[in-house]
Amino acid sequence: MLKRIDHIYLSVSDFSQSETFYDLVMRELGQYKGDKVIAEEPHAHYFGPQFQLTIRPARSAQKHDPYAPGLHHLCFQVETMTDVDLCFFDPAGKTFKCLLS
Repeated sequence: MLKRIDHIYLSVSDFSQSETFYDLVMRELGQYKGDKVIAEEPHAHYFGPQFQLTIRPARSAQKHDPYAPGLHHLCFQVETMTDVDLCFFDPAGKTFKCLLS
């Protein structure tokens, strides 16, 4: 019987910046982090009761085409459209803020 999605892997162009973003976002979602090198490349794993999200460095600098085979987008759910405006990431300050609580 199919139960749920187990894990999702994302290849990212800037591992350090992406890790900063996902550390903050996934913590907000109640996920806990584990780091494990796979095939001599850093990976950041975010575990929770429903699924695991993993980020890894991309092996190519080629720009992603969301209409080519592969991931189109990743979406986070909020209760209202106003909540979208209350959550933001500042890459310069390396902060994620979600003013929903």
